[in-house]
Amino acid sequence: MADLPAYNLEKIIFVREQDEMNATAEKVGCKPTLEVLAWLMAQVNAKNNTLMIGYGGLIHIHREKSFVKKSGRFFDDDIDLWSSYDTLEQINQLEPELYHRFGFTIRFFVNKSGFVTLAQLAPVCDINIMDRTANKGMIGKPRLEVYLLEVIPVNNSRWAKVLWQGSMFPESYLYPPKHLEFQTLASSDMTAKKIKLNLQLPPGDLQVLSCLYGNWIIPSAKHAEKSDKCIETSEGILENVPYQMDK
Repeated sequence: MADLPAYNLEKIIFVREQDEMNATAEKVGCKPTLEVLAWLMAQVNAKNNTLMIGYGGLIHIHREKSFVKKSGRFFDDDIDLWSSYDTLEQINQLEPELYHRFGFTIRFFVNKSGFVTLAQLAPVCDINIMDRTANKGMIGKPRLEVYLLEVIPVNNSRWAKVLWQGSMFPESYLYPPKHLEFQTLASSDMTAKKIKLNLQLPPGDLQVLSCLYGNWIIPSAKHAEKSDKCIETSEGILENVPYQMDK
């Protein structure tokens, strides 16, 4: 299980103290990650805010048609989400309910310019939650990793940029998000066999995957790289052209 590369990371802000989380872990426990995701998406969709599945989650939606294996274990140790600033503010306001209802809290990752670029929604029973590195959390309780998106003008076009990694896409491939009613196998800590999720996906999701991963249909250990820039060619496909991201 690899930790997150700490792109331009200055500090991590914790919403809760360790002693408080320990007490909540004993009293409330930690609800299943997929239950948290289902509830969170309902809140975000009700506000018409943006919270899209990204990176590896997109692969599993299209390739395995599930976030979870038949064994009840997750394919990945996190679920990646792309978020607008409005959504991040909404999630921050929802933290008390996330905490008291589900036993989840938030870690905010701040870059050297003072901007939040990543928010991890993590279970309080995660023994690594107070670690001051960009770790990936505990096996079996994936974190929801919320990566901030910013739409920026470049010459005469508009680009959507993932602030943590620097990945860039033509705006039309990420906005407006499309909605998907998705049914996945349930994880082993759930009583149900399946769970229905009302998700958001980028409108150009398949082309985004091809740009980031190449042949994503075949399982591999390849991850999205730092500073991927997906440029639309004259043939209407996205081509990966790495660029220099600020240190």
